Amino acid sequence: MTDNRTRPEYDLTCQDCGKAHILDTSLPSEIWNQIAKPEDVLCALCIDARLVKTGLTCDVAEFYFSGQALKSRLYGGASNFEAALRQRAEAAEERAGLFEDLADGRQALMADIAAERDALLALAAADAAGKRRET
Repeated sequence: MTDNRTRPEYDLTCQDCGKAHILDTSLPSEIWNQIAKPEDVLCALCIDARLVKTGLTCDVAEFYFSGQALKSRLYGGASNFEAALRQRAEAAEERAGLFEDLADGRQALMADIAAERDALLALAAADAAGKRRET
């Protein structure tokens, strides 16, 4: 029989089956939030079972492991970890740039609306002044 335990410094068990949680599984939040709460700890098999139960699939899951001799791409060492952080930071910067573009576009639109409003108010004032002169 195999020993079912985690490393001492990483002592987590699956909430559903109670087995050792030895393989970190990362899913997009929009999928995870449909099958679990953010703080839930589930093994890959129970995540899969919950996906099946809810009729969902996920083809972008990532699996990470770090043992004494076996390392995954994220937990393999500082350089891999830094590369993953750098990739996430670049994606965040790209999203921030999109928000800045939206904000700039909103400001330009508001300026156009204000200019149009001012022009209409000026036309209305001129029209009212013209009507006063006629009387």
